[in-house]
Amino acid sequence: MVTKIRLDQLEKELSELVGGKATLEIMRQMEHSSEQELVEMREAFGNLLAATIPAETIVS
Repeated sequence: MVTKIRLDQLEKELSELVGGKATLEIMRQMEHSSEQELVEMREAFGNLLAATIPAETIVS
């Protein structure tokens, strides 16, 4: 039980770290992007979210 909690915490912290680095990289790339590239990135991000979030949790 204690090990499970520690693993869950470690996974959460690692996810936040990786997500933070990915976000910084995306922001760096966006600085030098055209309007069309930004639109494409937004669409790709929306598709990624749709693929990773179960449909029943998305409320329109």
